[in-house]
Amino acid sequence: MNLQEKQEKGLQILLAIDAVCKKHNIRYRLDSGTLLGAVRHKGFIPWDDDVDLCFLRAEWEKFAKVAKEELPEPYRLVLPSEYRNGKAFYDFVPR
Repeated sequence: MNLQEKQEKGLQILLAIDAVCKKHNIRYRLDSGTLLGAVRHKGFIPWDDDVDLCFLRAEWEKFAKVAKEELPEPYRLVLPSEYRNGKAFYDFVPR
């Protein structure tokens, strides 16, 4: 997958997350390179290949409760506790 394809996939995932958040009135914000890209480049930073989001704890807990059922195919929320060693970032991956 080339960089442009990764960015397109990241945007698709972000739009899926955004739809769930809007439906359930869950607040989040863009963070790090994603925020910088949105402001400075009106999209992705040309070399960025991921999406960075930030939730307040209460908002995250609401999202985590509904994401398992609400995220559309092919996406799912993978929590660190679901990894064998428990050490991972939260990740959204195809099912």
